[in-house]
Amino acid sequence: MKFSVSEISELIRHRRTILPKDYSPREVHREIVERLLTNGT
Repeated sequence: MKFSVSEISELIRHRRTILPKDYSPREVHREIVERLLTNGT
């Protein structure tokens, strides 16, 4: 899954807060969480 810079910028600009009541029961694999955290630093 590849995104262009403009697509990423669009995603960031339109992000929203997700409260615990809105969480889904779906598991997120540890590798995905680690990749997102690495990308955020």
